[in-house]
Amino acid sequence: MAVFFYKLCENKEFKDRFYERAKEIINVNFAPARMQSIIDGYVEICQEWVEKTYTRFNMSNVYADKLKIMQNFYKNRPEHALAYLDKFCGKQ
Repeated sequence: MAVFFYKLCENKEFKDRFYERAKEIINVNFAPARMQSIIDGYVEICQEWVEKTYTRFNMSNVYADKLKIMQNFYKNRPEHALAYLDKFCGKQ
């Protein structure tokens, strides 16, 4: 599949359209505010039960630490994804 994709990217029109569509997905679908809202929704649903599970099985509660890692990932992801996309598509 990768070979097929790289062959398609040899076509300038395809590569330009891919670039624009990927930028749109990164900036809209994976926008930090949108992702934070989705994460917050899951936290609201799950946090109580995750904490009860940690207590029940006498596990250290690393929920907040793991949550922070996920939040930081999505907060910083667009910057890294766009840099890689620019490099891949020769837009630097």
